[in-house]
Formats: sequence, structure tokens, C-alpha cells
Amino acid sequence: MSLWVVSYLCPGHKWMKLQLDEKPVGFLRVARGDATRLQELSGDMGLVVPWCDQLWVVCHSAVGGFLTHCGWNSTMESVYAGVPMLTFPIFWDQIPNAKLMVEDWKVGLRLKQENGQKNLVQGQEIAQTLKRFMDLDRNESRELRRRAREMKESCDRAIEKGGSSETNLRTFFQEIVRRALFRLQLSFEQDKKKEKSFWAFLFRHGTQTMCNEKQRRSNPEQLPTLSATKIFPLSSSFSFFFFSNPQISSNIPTIDLVDMDTTFAVHVVALPSPGRGHINPMMNLCKLLALSDDSLLITFVVTEEWLGFIGSAPTPPNIRLRSIPNVIPFELVRGADLAGFVEAVYTKMEAPFERLLEGLEPKVSCIVADTYLSWAVTVGKRLNLAVASMWPMAPSMFSILYHFDLFNSNGHFPIDELSGISSIRLADLPFVSAKKGEAISDRVLGAISFSTESQCLLFTSFHGLENHVIDNLRTKFRIPIYHVGPTIPYMTLQDMPPNAVEHPKADHLDWLDLQPKSSVLYVSFGSFLSVSGPQMDEILNGLQASGVRFLWVARGDATRFQEVSNMGLVVPWCDQLRVLCHSSVGGFLTHCGWNSTMESVYAGVPMLTFPLLWDQITNAKLIVEDWKVGLRLKQEFGEKNVVQRQEIAQTVKRFMDLDGDESRELRRRAREMKEICERAIKKGGSSETNLSAFVKEIVQGHKNQSS
Repeated sequence: MSLWVVSYLCPGHKWMKLQLDEKPVGFLRVARGDATRLQELSGDMGLVVPWCDQLWVVCHSAVGGFLTHCGWNSTMESVYAGVPMLTFPIFWDQIPNAKLMVEDWKVGLRLKQENGQKNLVQGQEIAQTLKRFMDLDRNESRELRRRAREMKESCDRAIEKGGSSETNLRTFFQEIVRRALFRLQLSFEQDKKKEKSFWAFLFRHGTQTMCNEKQRRSNPEQLPTLSATKIFPLSSSFSFFFFSNPQISSNIPTIDLVDMDTTFAVHVVALPSPGRGHINPMMNLCKLLALSDDSLLITFVVTEEWLGFIGSAPTPPNIRLRSIPNVIPFELVRGADLAGFVEAVYTKMEAPFERLLEGLEPKVSCIVADTYLSWAVTVGKRLNLAVASMWPMAPSMFSILYHFDLFNSNGHFPIDELSGISSIRLADLPFVSAKKGEAISDRVLGAISFSTESQCLLFTSFHGLENHVIDNLRTKFRIPIYHVGPTIPYMTLQDMPPNAVEHPKADHLDWLDLQPKSSVLYVSFGSFLSVSGPQMDEILNGLQASGVRFLWVARGDATRFQEVSNMGLVVPWCDQLRVLCHSSVGGFLTHCGWNSTMESVYAGVPMLTFPLLWDQITNAKLIVEDWKVGLRLKQEFGEKNVVQRQEIAQTVKRFMDLDGDESRELRRRAREMKEICERAIKKGGSSETNLSAFVKEIVQGHKNQSS
């Protein structure tokens, strides 16, 4: 008895009539212009048509497989339908899509193994693969169908009410509305009467629409569409959703219809250096500014690539995003030529940024630029704009670089010049390895020196953390220095739901809920540089041997590491600050990036240090020797110095032993640092006071500029 199953075939390649032993495979093929000729060749084996409704077809119960070119839309339709795929990619994204289907999702088989038109797949190979694929009695085929059903169920959950995609779409819609209203208020800045009339009309219309919408829903045939809706460019459903949705209405600026004096008086342009470790603290600083004074309008400028990365993240209504062209190497490849990337940042971004500034409305009041972008100060001078320089690393790192000429001339740092910094080894200095790092060092040292030409200097630290360093620098700088840190997203931690918008299914948080208090070691090495392959293997084996529970963010290696891990959970992403603040987390194995360090200090979590380069080396010294909230896991810097699994297991076990005197002392110091941080950011604290002083300087500068 033969098995007859329909396989839906996409266009893009020649078809050969198939007879598979005693199991013929029926097919439906869309062949566009060749439909008639191919139907004649196919005989009774299948149907060839010039067009079909593809989604309807793949959802049909008779369809058991999809031979596809792996276009993304076709791939998504097959996933939605729960149909496994035979991959035959032609070019471009179809090739990585095929890899996803076969290797990652495990819902397909490869029919075309090698790319390129010269690599013809022979009829015999097609027949054998198709037979395997469509044989419902084979374990391989059954497993493909089981995985396809799982993917379909995941898709169904994502698009249902409250699912991840539905939630993200709703959030996106809310963001559109919120930003549209914000733009609208800006346009009325000079015309208060017009603004008052508009809002009064809008709210009257919204109220009327809500009432009539409720009536229409209860008796849709008797109530015609409102004439007001035809005049006003919003549908009734839109108005009903808008005015009845507290998530949206709560984001509307508070508006007094009698006395509307709220206008955006001061326009600040924020310019971070392109990199996650620079963009995140700048954005968090902007959120602090926006929340502290709603008269500030903040334009956050990034490259087009970075706008794509961060454009969907929620921001206060008085922060808007703008972009300049991608004139620098892409983020994913910058590590391959870091010197070339840095040179492009210093030489190619200035001109497009200045052009953007000149076209912005309302008129720009001042610029807050990353200290690395020294040319922003030059642009400010040309356009008669004040520039504040934000240093996104430790003040100690700034001081070391600022005094680096003394080291070059003396062979050491004079103690009186580096007041506030404890004795430092040569190994703790932020050298970039190899000769290729010299150009980077020269650029950064030049930017540090040029920071004195700005109107003020902002540190993303807080006074109780490095007060002696900051106070020493204040004696040498003629410009104000403000410490406004930590510039981490603590201001939104309580407002954000546990399921972050970008990653709705936060299984790692559920996993953490099941672990004992302070029992989990959180492991992350940042978003830019990677640990070498051999070192990664040693870390994984060392963690396993330690017997300590761990949560590891491993990006691309998450799946492979999870397969061999039985002591912990390995994920490609997590909400780091939320994880560090979780009661089950008792330690952080970190690369010692400044943002990660500040998040760990804020959470009161001790650290195991594993620095990779640049300021991370100095930060590790601060963590272990100065603040005494951590232990060194990596003693010697450099990729060649691989820490072995036995040493890793012993150190991790020592670090996470809650009964050990050393571990208890680390945790006591971490709690002290947490309390100092909390005092700094609360109302009247040092960071909050410094932020207010900086805002006053911005506002006063705007008034002086306008007078």
C-alpha cells in the first residue's frame, strides 16, 4: 500500500518527476510561467499551478512538508502552520535561514547542501532525501514533525492576546501615539491658544467617541459612524483604545486646559560614542535628566545601525532619537579591527553630526558628548554651543590617563599627583596589547586632555565610591565636575515588569526563583569582546567542577554550553540589573566593564574579576584592592594566560562559600557599598544634588544664550 502525501513546492528551481520506490510523493507546485509544461511532465503525481494562497495551502491538513527557497516570509508561514521544511536556498538571507531551520530549530532537512548555481542537486539525491523527509514512519521524519508542532505552539502563544508579539505590537503602537503627541506639543510651543483649543477638542472628541463606541459595540447596526471621525484623522476604534487605555493615557503630558504653560524651554543633544558600554550610560543619564526636569527636550544621536538596535526601547516622552549615517564599521565586525574603528569614530562622524545639529528644531541649547568624542567640543565652539563632557568609566581611570604624561616622563606616577588612587602596579594600567593599540591610546589620551576645553565634566560614578579621586581632580580643573552616577537603569527597575519588552519570556527569572538565597553565581563577560575558546571551555568545566549553581549569559554559545551543563542555566540574554538584584544571586563573575561593575555595586553583590582589556584591568584592581568587594580569578592579563579549570573551581568554591570568613567579609563590604550608593541617589544625596546642579547650569546657559 502506497502513502500519498502532498508536498507544497516553492518556485525558483526546475522540477523532476519523482517515483520513490513504492511510496510515491504527491506534490503541489507553484511554477508561475512554467505551470502548463510542468503539469504535462508530472502526470498524476501532482498538481502544478501558476499561483496559490500560500498560507492557506501550508495550513491544509493534506500538506506534510514544504520544499522552499527559505525566504523569510515563507519560512514564517511554514512555522505558523507547523509544517517541516526541505531547504533549497538560492542566495542572501535564504542561506542563513536554511541553517536556522535545520540546525537551530530542527524543523527541516537540507536538500541543497552547497550554494551556487553550478552545484546541481541530482535527481537521485532529491528522490532519496524527499523519501526520507516524507516518510511518516521514520523516526527522523516524526521528530521533524514533533519539533514543527512545538514551533507552531510557540508561534500561537506569541500572537495570542497577552502573548509576546501581541504585547510588543501594542507597546509599539503606544510608543507611536506617545511620540506623536509629544511632537504635537512641540509644534504648539509658540501658539498657546491654538494648543489649548486643540487639546480641548481632542478630549471632547475622545469622550464622545468612547460613549458612541460602547453603543456601537452593543448595537452596531443602529449607530452610524460619527461624522466627527471623518473630520478628525483618527478612527473611532483608535480613539476608544487611546482614551480608555491607562498605559497610553498615563504617558500623556499633564495638560491644564485653562493654563498651559508647559513648554520645552531647553534643548539638549546627547552624543554617545558608538558602543554598548558608552550608549547605555549616556541613555541612562538622559533618562535621569528627563525625569528631573520636564522642560528639557533631549535629542539622543546615534548611527543608523545603533538606532536600529535601541529604537524600540521605551524612553520618557521628552527624549527623542535621531541618527547620522553609518560612516563607521558595523558593530558586529569592529572587534576585528579596533584601531580602524576608533580612527573612523574620530575622523568620520564629526561632519554628519554637525549637519544634523544645524537642522534640529527647536534650536539646540547645549551638547552632552562622550569624552572620547573630543571633536564634539570643536563643533560646539563653531556653533557657539556649550558642551558637557561625560566620562563613562571610573574616575580613577580618567585620572590615570590624565596624568599619563607624568608616567611617560618619570617612569612612574608621582603620588601627590594621583591623590586618591592607592598604589598601582604596572599590570593594573590600561595598556592596549600590541603595537596596534598605540594609535588607540594616543587618540584616547588626546581626548582626555581636550576635555578641559568643555564647559563641565560629568562622572558616571558617585562621590562615596571614589571621593578622593574626584576631589583631587577638582583642584586641577577650572571647569565644574559633577558626579551623577551610577548611570545604570535603576530609575526604571521598579516600573519595569519582570518580563522585559524585548525578551518577554524571561525563563531565567523563573529559574532563579527556585534557587536558594545567595546560591547562584551570575556569569557574564559583556557585549563586545569575547573570551577565547580554550578559556571558555576551562571556565565551563571549572564551574561544573565547583558544584556551584550558575546563571551564564553566553550569547552565541548558549545552546552548546547548556547541552554540557548540569549545574546551571545558560542563556543568550538577560536583564542584568534585575538578575543581580535577585535574592538568589550571591556573586558575579564579570569582565569588569564599568557599567557591570556599577550594577553589581548597586545590587550589593560581590565580584569575581576576569578583565579582558583597557579600563577593565583598572576596575578589577578597584574591586579587589580598594573597595574589597571581590576576588581575582584572572591574575595575569592576556589571552595566552589561560586560567585552568582546577584553579577556577577552587576559587569559585571559595568565593561562594557563605560560611567562609573571607566570603562573609566580601558580602559585608558589598552591603556597605550598596548603602553608600543608595544614599548617593536618593533625594538630597550627592549624585541627585550634582544632577540638579548640572541641570541648573544647562538652564542658565540657555537663558544666557537667549538673552
